[in-house]
Amino acid sequence: MAQNSTQTQQLITTVRILRDKCAWTQALTHESLRTYLIEESYEVLDAISEQNPQLLKEELGDLYFQILLHALIAAEQGHFDLDDVSQTLNEKLLRRNRHIFDEDGVVREEIITDVEEIIRVWDAAKQAERQGKPRTTQKCRAACRPAGPGLGPEAAGPPHQGRL
Repeated sequence: MAQNSTQTQQLITTVRILRDKCAWTQALTHESLRTYLIEESYEVLDAISEQNPQLLKEELGDLYFQILLHALIAAEQGHFDLDDVSQTLNEKLLRRNRHIFDEDGVVREEIITDVEEIIRVWDAAKQAERQGKPRTTQKCRAACRPAGPGLGPEAAGPPHQGRL
């Protein structure tokens, strides 16, 4: 691999080689990866619960591997690639964070700091985007939501941290 490439570029090259040369990785599909995606997500949650940064770094890497595989499979099928995923995410972040960015994606001169207003704007934007889409995530949110004082949504920080 090229010495001047970034760690991310090296990782993508490694995953592409695995997808091209490894029979097991070649056989993977979006459907067959579903269980691994969920498993790796729960392992990230466990690492967070353990407050173990080293373990969190490792588990985030495993989850990232799942995302890279899904993007490569989609690219092979001619649907989209990792750059498309990045572009779509960036557009979504710009659109949902109107308290920071204007309609053109430029940082506002005056930024809203009222957390309740930020959440209201965020939720309205997300709800408008979600019209007609499957609601599988509602079941997951209800099942995964921590209980007890200081563990509700307010403990998660601003709405853009972890919520897409």
